[in-house]
Amino acid sequence: GISEIEKETGDGVITTQLRSVVTKNTYRPLLYLQKELDGYVKTEENEKKMEDYVFFFRVLVNGEPAADEACRVYTEKPGAGKYDTYTQLRRTDADGVVMVKKGEILLLTPGYMGDH
Repeated sequence: GISEIEKETGDGVITTQLRSVVTKNTYRPLLYLQKELDGYVKTEENEKKMEDYVFFFRVLVNGEPAADEACRVYTEKPGAGKYDTYTQLRRTDADGVVMVKKGEILLLTPGYMGDH
């Protein structure tokens, strides 16, 4: 469904529409979060606007919020032996919500990876 939420980002409060999509990760304890942006005219002005967009993902583990989980931020999907190439460490909030910006790929391993 679609609902409206407000989220504090440090730069102010962002009100946005929220679309819920549920997926079940049964393969392994790795979860990648990424938001692809398309469907807009790719001009220099529009590309600059897209850099300011932020998206929020809510992560649940067994139906419960994945609160305070470490999220490694990458600029490209890491492969074997490249998991230490992240550019930033981010955490989910108490509701399991984490912010994703254009060009970012977040890696979570809820309850597995820790802070390294």
